[in-house]
Amino acid sequence: MLADCEKEFEDAIRVLHSDFAKFPKPVKYVMSQWIDPYKERFVKAWTNQIMHYGNTTTNRVESHHSALKRMLGNSLGSFQTCWVKCHGLFEACHTAIKASFSKSVNVAKHKFTSNLYNNLQGVVSHVALEKLFDEIKKVKHPFFDSRDCDHVLRKVYGLPCAHEVEEYAYADKPIPVSAVDAFWRKLDLEPVVRDDVNVDIDNRFEDAVGDMAQVYKSYDQEQRLLFLRKMRELAHPGTTNLVEPKPRINTRGRPKTSKKGPDPSSTKRDPSLFEYQESMVGSCSVDEEVMMYDVSETLSSPMFSKKGKLQKQPIFRRRTRPTQSTSFIQAMAIQFQQYVVDVKNVMGDGHCGFRTVASLMGFGEDDWPRVRQDLMNELGHNIPLYEDVFRMKERVQEILEALNCFTKTAGLDNWFLLPYMGYLVASAYNVAFIVLDPRLSLTFLPLRKVVPEQPRSICMALVNDNHFVHVSLGAGHPLPPVDTSWLTYHREIANGWLTTYEAGQIN
Repeated sequence: MLADCEKEFEDAIRVLHSDFAKFPKPVKYVMSQWIDPYKERFVKAWTNQIMHYGNTTTNRVESHHSALKRMLGNSLGSFQTCWVKCHGLFEACHTAIKASFSKSVNVAKHKFTSNLYNNLQGVVSHVALEKLFDEIKKVKHPFFDSRDCDHVLRKVYGLPCAHEVEEYAYADKPIPVSAVDAFWRKLDLEPVVRDDVNVDIDNRFEDAVGDMAQVYKSYDQEQRLLFLRKMRELAHPGTTNLVEPKPRINTRGRPKTSKKGPDPSSTKRDPSLFEYQESMVGSCSVDEEVMMYDVSETLSSPMFSKKGKLQKQPIFRRRTRPTQSTSFIQAMAIQFQQYVVDVKNVMGDGHCGFRTVASLMGFGEDDWPRVRQDLMNELGHNIPLYEDVFRMKERVQEILEALNCFTKTAGLDNWFLLPYMGYLVASAYNVAFIVLDPRLSLTFLPLRKVVPEQPRSICMALVNDNHFVHVSLGAGHPLPPVDTSWLTYHREIANGWLTTYEAGQIN
């Protein structure tokens, strides 16, 4: 049911036949009675080709039917009593629908304050804006590629999908209202005017304005001011005084605190990541064995206390703990673990990515400021190239600000950001830069330099989602895929890098 394409569906069918080979009759029943005749009606590979606005089941009808039965109570009522109860249910549904429309028109949520939503606030349903919000998050992901867009949001919901959103974001333009299907722009219960019916819209508008003018003249001064304010809000939704309600805060009683948690009134700072690592592991090499002891109590080893009573004697059991390098290797992508020859840790002060690059280039990890400056020079001297690679002009300035940090420790905004700084390292030092990540390992090749006589590769790994280490890989290790942006944006002079890399001719 959840297969996104026909190939994935066919693979799932083969798995079904393989896993249930011992039960041919149930499989035959499922295939003949459900999958073969009705697969186009419930499998995503086919339903995602139709604009259904998310209505793929009869749950809405079933829920309203259940509510109606609860309202009636039993089948013994007269026509009058049944009508009164049904009418009350219909009125409640009608009110709820109008309330949702009014909220979409008048309430501006904080999460929709981006420039992309400027034309949509107060015009498009909040449900559609929520779906757009999720799609925009995909575009902001560092590994997003518009060529991977499946166009489901456009086909199914009539909303701009990821590749369209990327174009608006790159041009720094808000999403136009015309890009949203009319279904999401219908925020009233008025009859829909069909395009094939000849209706004089201008005359209807003039009639409506005339009616409003008559109502305005019948008001006193105070009512006229209120009327004008409402008219202004209709013309300019951004001028409304309505705001998103604040979350309710419980002010009764003393705030609850966890017994095991820290004291909320304490001013003592939390330990940094490297302090946790040093306290857990300490300084040890690959061949060292870190000893720990468990204290357990047993009745078989009695000893006397000062009062002459028997008390339990602690027994110390020796056990070992994995070394630091071993724990780093276990945190890497599985397919590379057996090829790791050496792991070199660096200080975890927020500059660990730059320390690792400095170590890989032979500068020594303490020369991390040199790496930051080299990457700033590479980006600053080739801004047009990296505006295309990063797909957003604003991202170039963000990366420059992230690199411009030479304090003793670096905050989250100044960490080594992938994949952006991967391109910079490869191009600045003319090396194949391999980054091992448990989720997606990649290789970054130089974008604008020719292959040297002795091409070189360097490798670092992301461990625990927050620390980089220097890694040496042995011969025959798998080759991570080259980042797809290189294929699109590299200069012609760098063509030889891909052939050399795939042939395994890089040291």
